[in-house]
Amino acid sequence: MTIDIIRLQIPTPVGSAQVELNEGGFTAVRFVDLTTPKTSGNRHKICDVKSVLEAEPMLRDYAKKTRVGILQGLESLLELQWADRLPLVTTGTPFQISVWDALARIPSGCTHSYRWLAHAIGKPHATRAVANACGVNPLAYFIPCHRIIRSDGQLGGYRWGIETKRFLIERESSQGNLALIL
Repeated sequence: MTIDIIRLQIPTPVGSAQVELNEGGFTAVRFVDLTTPKTSGNRHKICDVKSVLEAEPMLRDYAKKTRVGILQGLESLLELQWADRLPLVTTGTPFQISVWDALARIPSGCTHSYRWLAHAIGKPHATRAVANACGVNPLAYFIPCHRIIRSDGQLGGYRWGIETKRFLIERESSQGNLALIL
């Protein structure tokens, strides 16, 4: 059985995002710059969409609940307004998935340290492994690894660039109260 994947490129306030979807939901979200070619790793064409209305016809064969969740997720990316309970399809090791699940429970406007996250998943000595799991997160923004900072308060790394991380944290803090919890 083959699963059809829809690939979109959409504008966000931090630049373009390439999105991959299947009938289960979002499988990948990557922030890209304008010089990135509009092909994914396996050379499939990526469709440009400027609004949720442009994406809706591509999702007509999906179950209604998934379709509604995907449209809500696309809207949240277009405006970078946080949305909970989106249909996310994650593939990774059990450890990575435990890290990503914990990340998904961090409220918008909050930041935590890598050390805090290691404790949160019951692996207090796995700070470096937690950082690595954040680095391979396939769902930028939806699994909010940008909310994880170093215990000294510095931003630390970010797969999509430190300026993107700074932008996302500042944007979320301006939408509510930013809580720094180490």
